Amino acid sequence: MLTACTSPSAQPEASADGAPLKVLIISGETGALSVNSAAMRLGVDAAVASLNEAGGVLGREIEVTTLDDQSDPTRAVTLLQEYVAENGKPDFVGAGQTSNEALALAPILTRDQIIGMASVSSPALDDPEQYPYFFSTAVKQADVTSAAAAFLAEQGDVEHVGLVITNDALRDAVEPALKAALDAEGIELSVHAFDPESIDVSSAFTEARAAGADWIYADAIGTVVPRLFEGRIKAGAEDIPTIGGSGIAVSPFTDFTTEQQREEFYPILYPLTHYIAPEDRSDSLNDFISRLGDLDELPVTINTHAYGWDQIMIWANAVEQAGSTDPDDVRAALQDLELSGADAADQPWVLWRNLYVEDSHFPQVSADEFAISQVTGEREDTMLVLK
Repeated sequence: MLTACTSPSAQPEASADGAPLKVLIISGETGALSVNSAAMRLGVDAAVASLNEAGGVLGREIEVTTLDDQSDPTRAVTLLQEYVAENGKPDFVGAGQTSNEALALAPILTRDQIIGMASVSSPALDDPEQYPYFFSTAVKQADVTSAAAAFLAEQGDVEHVGLVITNDALRDAVEPALKAALDAEGIELSVHAFDPESIDVSSAFTEARAAGADWIYADAIGTVVPRLFEGRIKAGAEDIPTIGGSGIAVSPFTDFTTEQQREEFYPILYPLTHYIAPEDRSDSLNDFISRLGDLDELPVTINTHAYGWDQIMIWANAVEQAGSTDPDDVRAALQDLELSGADAADQPWVLWRNLYVEDSHFPQVSADEFAISQVTGEREDTMLVLK
């Protein structure tokens, strides 16, 4: 799969002993995000199996170690430092599932010069000068909220949006991006944040209604998502059309919501979150899906699995292109991947077509790559069916 990706001028590095390339995955294998972590790990395993069956990367097999940080940033740092002290630097690090974990790990990746990736959206991480070896496989919230603002502007009569969101790093990423996007469309924003540990979050929806919101933008991740839907109904806010942010869209929300809870609910859908017919799938996407086994084993869309697949495939493509695992060579290749922007049929990764550039280590996307639509509540191959 990767042979065609290799630069003709790249000279593969020598590996006298053929030692495996070391991949370290740090994520919350237990805790609130355990299901997401399990899905991502299945994606990692699928990519590694595909690559190893094809001869590995630079002729070397990939070996994966997974460590459970329980989604605790402090524990994530400790685990990485202990691994390096005992085993030496890995060739690649999967740097958690949340922005908090990635923000804690990114300085260590910089200090130790280790290539790392995570599916996170904090704009603080999109700083190649401060974090030259960190890359994200998720998009920035500015891209997500720009798509939402464009959608709202198309509705024609939206004047005020209420943001209902957890009071944590997700809010820190979403609020400024959404405000900027809505300001550009002349739409007012009010913010109604709640403690992610709260069982009853209906007060945030009640506040949004009292503030005069004619649309709501709601977002959370993990086990908080069901509480959002419950709070919306308890507050009687199901009559206010609501956009579901990126955290909700990649959750299995159709599995635990009723038709009433999804009334007037419009999730922002990433690639692979909504249904793609088999005949429209690339060879890489078919290979990826075929290796996942029972798609109903975990209650998430395959978009979550795809983050793991893409992290490995993007990194491996860059190593092949660089002809080296040297972190500076790989970083340079990641910033100028020859297949970035190519036809999806030719890419080994399955989510975003345009990836990294020198001054941005987040995928480069446009609003038309998102779908914002009500869904039927049904899924095909775990992907949501649009109304």
